[in-house]
Amino acid sequence: MNRLQLEYHSMIMSVEQAYTLLLGEAATTKCNEYLVYSHLTRVGYILVRHQNVPYYDNIEPTAEDCVWALALSAINNRAVPENLKKSPFFAKVKREMKVIKECIKNQQFPEQKQLDKTDSGVINYGVKVISKGKRKILNDEVENPTEAKRRCLEVATSQKSFLDCLKDEPEYKQFQIIFTKFDIIQMDDNNMVTDDEVRTLPITFDLYLHNDGFKKSTPKPPTFRLIILGVHEPFPTHAEIANTYNLQKYPVPLLVVSVGESKQIQALVYYFS
Repeated sequence: MNRLQLEYHSMIMSVEQAYTLLLGEAATTKCNEYLVYSHLTRVGYILVRHQNVPYYDNIEPTAEDCVWALALSAINNRAVPENLKKSPFFAKVKREMKVIKECIKNQQFPEQKQLDKTDSGVINYGVKVISKGKRKILNDEVENPTEAKRRCLEVATSQKSFLDCLKDEPEYKQFQIIFTKFDIIQMDDNNMVTDDEVRTLPITFDLYLHNDGFKKSTPKPPTFRLIILGVHEPFPTHAEIANTYNLQKYPVPLLVVSVGESKQIQALVYYFS
Protein backbone atom coordinates (compact mmCIF):
# COMPACT_ATOMS: atom_id res chain seq x y z
CA MET A 1 0.00 0.00 0.00
CA ASN A 2 3.12 2.21 0.00
CA ARG A 3 2.37 3.41 3.53
CA LEU A 4 4.51 3.38 6.66
CA GLN A 5 2.95 1.32 9.43
CA LEU A 6 4.55 1.43 12.86
CA GLU A 7 3.90 -1.33 15.39
CA TYR A 8 4.87 -1.67 19.03
CA HIS A 9 4.24 -5.08 20.65
CA SER A 10 1.88 -5.94 17.77
CA MET A 11 -0.03 -2.68 18.26
CA ILE A 12 -0.29 -0.12 15.48
CA MET A 13 0.70 3.38 16.56
CA SER A 14 0.96 6.75 14.91
CA VAL A 15 4.13 8.65 14.08
CA GLU A 16 3.42 11.05 16.94
CA GLN A 17 3.21 8.17 19.41
CA ALA A 18 6.47 6.78 18.03
CA TYR A 19 8.17 10.16 18.58
CA THR A 20 6.95 10.25 22.17
CA LEU A 21 8.06 6.68 22.76
CA LEU A 22 11.47 7.32 21.24
CA LEU A 23 12.21 10.69 22.80
CA GLY A 24 10.38 10.26 26.09
CA GLU A 25 7.84 12.48 27.80
CA ALA A 26 10.49 15.04 28.76
CA ALA A 27 11.35 15.75 25.11
CA THR A 28 7.92 16.37 23.62
CA THR A 29 8.94 19.68 22.05
CA LYS A 30 10.37 17.86 19.03
CA CYS A 31 7.10 16.02 18.57
CA ASN A 32 5.15 19.29 18.69
CA GLU A 33 7.57 20.85 16.22
CA TYR A 34 7.04 17.91 13.88
CA LEU A 35 3.24 18.22 14.15
CA VAL A 36 3.28 21.94 13.40
CA TYR A 37 5.81 21.58 10.60
CA SER A 38 3.95 18.74 8.88
CA HIS A 39 0.57 20.44 9.17
CA LEU A 40 1.65 23.85 7.86
CA THR A 41 3.74 22.44 5.02
CA ARG A 42 0.82 20.28 3.90
CA VAL A 43 -1.42 23.33 3.53
CA GLY A 44 1.20 25.12 1.41
CA TYR A 45 3.36 27.20 3.74
CA ILE A 46 7.17 27.15 3.68
CA LEU A 47 8.90 26.65 7.02
CA VAL A 48 12.61 26.90 7.70
CA ARG A 49 14.58 26.89 10.93
CA HIS A 50 14.57 30.28 12.60
CA GLN A 51 17.57 32.52 11.99
CA ASN A 52 17.68 35.79 13.89
CA VAL A 53 19.54 37.73 11.23
CA PRO A 54 18.90 41.20 9.79
CA TYR A 55 17.55 41.49 6.25
CA TYR A 56 18.71 45.02 5.57
CA ASP A 57 20.94 44.77 2.50
CA ASN A 58 18.12 44.33 -0.01
CA ILE A 59 15.70 46.81 1.58
CA GLU A 60 15.94 50.55 1.05
CA PRO A 61 14.71 52.35 4.20
CA THR A 62 12.38 55.30 3.93
CA ALA A 63 11.98 58.43 6.03
CA GLU A 64 9.02 56.81 7.77
CA ASP A 65 11.23 53.89 8.81
CA CYS A 66 13.71 56.33 10.34
CA VAL A 67 10.94 58.07 12.29
CA TRP A 68 9.64 54.80 13.74
CA ALA A 69 13.14 53.59 14.58
CA LEU A 70 13.95 56.78 16.48
CA ALA A 71 10.60 56.72 18.27
CA LEU A 72 11.01 53.09 19.34
CA SER A 73 14.55 53.84 20.45
CA ALA A 74 13.30 56.62 22.72
CA ILE A 75 10.26 54.72 24.05
CA ASN A 76 11.37 51.08 24.24
CA ASN A 77 15.17 51.52 24.28
CA ARG A 78 15.34 49.54 21.04
CA ALA A 79 18.60 49.81 19.13
CA VAL A 80 18.46 51.64 15.82
CA PRO A 81 19.43 49.28 12.96
CA GLU A 82 22.67 50.03 11.18
CA ASN A 83 21.07 50.31 7.76
CA LEU A 84 18.81 53.11 9.01
CA LYS A 85 21.79 55.02 10.39
CA LYS A 86 23.35 54.91 6.91
CA SER A 87 20.15 56.13 5.26
CA PRO A 88 20.23 59.67 3.76
CA PHE A 89 16.96 60.40 5.61
CA PHE A 90 18.26 59.48 9.07
CA ALA A 91 20.22 62.65 9.90
CA LYS A 92 17.46 64.93 8.64
CA VAL A 93 14.71 63.07 10.50
CA LYS A 94 16.75 62.97 13.70
CA ARG A 95 17.40 66.71 13.49
CA GLU A 96 13.73 67.49 12.86
CA MET A 97 12.59 65.26 15.72
CA LYS A 98 15.05 67.00 18.04
CA VAL A 99 13.60 70.39 17.08
CA ILE A 100 10.06 69.14 17.68
CA LYS A 101 11.10 67.68 21.04
CA GLU A 102 12.56 71.00 22.17
CA CYS A 103 9.44 72.84 21.03
CA ILE A 104 7.25 70.48 23.06
CA LYS A 105 9.46 70.82 26.15
CA ASN A 106 9.52 74.62 25.93
CA GLN A 107 5.87 74.83 24.81
CA GLN A 108 6.82 76.77 21.74
CA PHE A 109 5.77 76.53 18.13
CA PRO A 110 8.25 76.53 15.26
CA GLU A 111 8.44 79.80 13.37
CA GLN A 112 6.19 79.91 10.36
CA LYS A 113 6.72 81.88 7.22
CA GLN A 114 4.90 85.16 7.00
CA LEU A 115 1.79 84.95 4.89
CA ASP A 116 1.50 87.09 1.83
CA LYS A 117 -0.72 90.03 2.66
CA THR A 118 -1.99 90.16 -0.89
CA ASP A 119 -3.32 86.60 -0.58
CA SER A 120 -6.86 87.28 0.56
CA GLY A 121 -7.86 83.62 0.34
CA VAL A 122 -5.67 82.64 3.31
CA ILE A 123 -6.73 83.52 6.84
CA ASN A 124 -4.00 84.60 9.25
CA TYR A 125 -5.14 83.29 12.62
CA GLY A 126 -2.30 85.14 14.37
CA VAL A 127 -3.93 88.53 13.70
CA LYS A 128 -6.83 89.66 15.85
CA VAL A 129 -9.94 90.17 13.76
CA ILE A 130 -12.15 93.10 14.74
CA SER A 131 -15.82 92.25 14.61
CA LYS A 132 -18.02 94.52 12.54
CA GLY A 133 -21.24 93.41 14.15
CA LYS A 134 -23.48 90.38 14.10
CA ARG A 135 -24.38 88.65 10.90
CA LYS A 136 -27.88 89.37 9.73
CA ILE A 137 -30.30 86.50 10.13
CA LEU A 138 -31.98 85.64 6.87
CA ASN A 139 -35.67 84.82 6.63
CA ASP A 140 -34.89 81.38 5.24
CA GLU A 141 -32.87 80.52 8.35
CA VAL A 142 -35.78 81.43 10.59
CA GLU A 143 -38.23 79.28 8.66
CA ASN A 144 -35.79 76.37 8.15
CA PRO A 145 -33.36 76.17 11.09
CA THR A 146 -30.29 74.01 10.78
CA GLU A 147 -30.11 70.60 12.34
CA ALA A 148 -27.82 71.82 15.15
CA LYS A 149 -30.19 74.65 16.06
CA ARG A 150 -33.18 72.31 15.98
CA ARG A 151 -31.49 69.99 18.44
CA CYS A 152 -30.66 72.88 20.77
CA LEU A 153 -34.30 73.95 20.74
CA GLU A 154 -35.40 70.41 21.56
CA VAL A 155 -33.01 70.29 24.52
CA ALA A 156 -34.22 73.66 25.77
CA THR A 157 -37.92 72.73 25.58
CA SER A 158 -37.58 69.18 26.95
CA GLN A 159 -36.96 68.15 30.52
CA LYS A 160 -34.06 65.86 29.62
CA SER A 161 -30.46 66.80 30.18
CA PHE A 162 -28.14 67.64 27.33
CA LEU A 163 -26.24 64.33 27.71
CA ASP A 164 -29.48 62.34 27.53
CA CYS A 165 -30.39 64.13 24.33
CA LEU A 166 -27.01 63.25 22.85
CA LYS A 167 -27.73 59.57 23.47
CA ASP A 168 -30.64 59.81 21.04
CA GLU A 169 -28.37 60.91 18.22
CA PRO A 170 -27.78 58.39 15.39
CA GLU A 171 -24.01 58.79 15.74
CA TYR A 172 -24.16 57.71 19.39
CA LYS A 173 -26.24 54.65 18.57
CA GLN A 174 -23.86 53.73 15.76
CA PHE A 175 -20.85 53.87 18.11
CA GLN A 176 -22.80 51.94 20.73
CA ILE A 177 -23.38 49.09 18.28
CA ILE A 178 -19.70 49.06 17.32
CA PHE A 179 -18.42 49.01 20.91
CA THR A 180 -20.71 46.15 21.91
CA LYS A 181 -18.85 43.97 19.40
CA PHE A 182 -15.48 44.61 21.05
CA ASP A 183 -13.89 41.98 23.26
CA ILE A 184 -11.90 43.06 26.29
CA ILE A 185 -8.47 41.41 26.18
CA GLN A 186 -6.30 41.42 29.27
CA MET A 187 -3.03 43.01 28.27
CA ASP A 188 -1.20 42.30 31.52
CA ASP A 189 -1.67 40.82 34.97
CA ASN A 190 -3.15 42.91 37.73
CA ASN A 191 -0.05 42.43 39.84
CA MET A 192 3.26 43.98 38.89
CA VAL A 193 5.25 41.60 36.70
CA THR A 194 8.97 41.47 37.42
CA ASP A 195 11.66 40.67 34.90
CA ASP A 196 12.21 37.26 36.52
CA GLU A 197 8.60 36.24 35.82
CA VAL A 198 8.72 37.12 32.12
CA ARG A 199 9.41 34.02 30.05
CA THR A 200 11.79 34.00 27.13
CA LEU A 201 9.82 32.39 24.31
CA PRO A 202 12.03 30.62 21.77
CA ILE A 203 11.22 31.13 18.09
CA THR A 204 11.33 27.81 16.24
CA PHE A 205 10.48 28.43 12.57
CA ASP A 206 10.37 31.22 10.02
CA LEU A 207 7.23 31.03 7.88
CA TYR A 208 7.02 32.11 4.24
CA LEU A 209 4.06 32.21 1.88
CA HIS A 210 4.24 29.86 -1.08
CA ASN A 211 3.63 32.64 -3.62
CA ASP A 212 6.12 35.10 -2.11
CA GLY A 213 9.09 34.12 -4.29
CA PHE A 214 10.98 32.21 -1.59
CA LYS A 215 14.56 31.17 -2.41
CA LYS A 216 16.52 29.07 0.03
CA SER A 217 19.84 30.46 -1.20
CA THR A 218 18.80 34.10 -0.74
CA PRO A 219 15.79 34.15 1.61
CA LYS A 220 13.79 37.30 2.14
CA PRO A 221 12.36 38.40 5.50
CA PRO A 222 9.75 35.88 6.69
CA THR A 223 6.06 36.67 6.84
CA PHE A 224 5.73 35.30 10.39
CA ARG A 225 7.94 33.75 13.05
CA LEU A 226 6.57 30.74 14.91
CA ILE A 227 6.50 30.18 18.66
CA ILE A 228 5.33 26.67 19.55
CA LEU A 229 3.70 26.04 22.93
CA GLY A 230 3.35 22.67 24.61
CA VAL A 231 0.18 20.96 25.83
CA HIS A 232 0.05 22.48 29.31
CA GLU A 233 2.04 25.60 28.52
CA PRO A 234 0.03 28.82 29.05
CA PHE A 235 -0.31 31.45 26.38
CA PRO A 236 2.17 34.30 26.68
CA THR A 237 1.34 37.61 28.29
CA HIS A 238 1.69 40.95 26.58
CA ALA A 239 5.03 41.57 28.30
CA GLU A 240 6.41 38.22 27.12
CA ILE A 241 5.26 38.77 23.54
CA ALA A 242 6.68 42.30 23.52
CA ASN A 243 9.99 41.04 24.91
CA THR A 244 10.26 38.34 22.24
CA TYR A 245 9.27 40.78 19.52
CA ASN A 246 11.94 43.29 20.54
CA LEU A 247 14.65 40.61 20.53
CA GLN A 248 14.27 40.17 16.77
CA LYS A 249 16.95 41.80 14.67
CA TYR A 250 14.36 42.23 11.93
CA PRO A 251 10.94 42.45 13.62
CA VAL A 252 8.07 40.61 11.92
CA PRO A 253 4.68 39.51 13.32
CA LEU A 254 4.74 36.52 15.67
CA LEU A 255 2.58 33.43 15.18
CA VAL A 256 2.00 31.58 18.46
CA VAL A 257 0.97 27.95 17.86
CA SER A 258 -0.42 25.79 20.66
CA VAL A 259 -0.60 21.98 20.44
CA GLY A 260 -3.40 20.40 22.48
CA GLU A 261 -3.63 16.97 24.08
CA SER A 262 -5.62 15.67 21.11
CA LYS A 263 -2.90 17.01 18.76
CA GLN A 264 -5.19 19.85 17.76
CA ILE A 265 -3.34 22.97 16.63
CA GLN A 266 -4.40 26.53 17.44
CA ALA A 267 -2.62 29.64 16.20
CA LEU A 268 -2.77 33.33 17.10
CA VAL A 269 -1.03 36.13 15.22
CA TYR A 270 0.45 39.04 17.20
CA TYR A 271 0.98 42.32 15.36
CA PHE A 272 2.87 45.29 16.77
CA SER A 273 2.34 48.74 15.26
